[in-house]
Amino acid sequence: MIEGWAVDLANPELPVLLEVALGNEQLGTVLAADYRHDLFMAGLGRGYASYSVHLGRRFTLDERIRLVVRRAADGIQAGMSPDAQARAIAGSATAVCSAPADLASPVAA
Repeated sequence: MIEGWAVDLANPELPVLLEVALGNEQLGTVLAADYRHDLFMAGLGRGYASYSVHLGRRFTLDERIRLVVRRAADGIQAGMSPDAQARAIAGSATAVCSAPADLASPVAA
């Protein structure tokens, strides 16, 4: 599972459509539109900006390192917090992705 949140700071009330990819292979899409109270309290729109996506299979270490989340509209790739990188490499089932520079996103809680 990959989870995190993304907010388009130019349009914080609108959800962000994200793609999950392994290299050039698109594995799925997810709409960052689920509610998180901490996002609301941080003033990020109305708090409807989180997402989680189940990809339906296990990934090798090499694949986990190459998984990316990117904004569907323009392909801008999300970064991954250092904590999430460590968990992904260690084989955790969850990786929390932060958003691209022009989107807002916290370090994983």
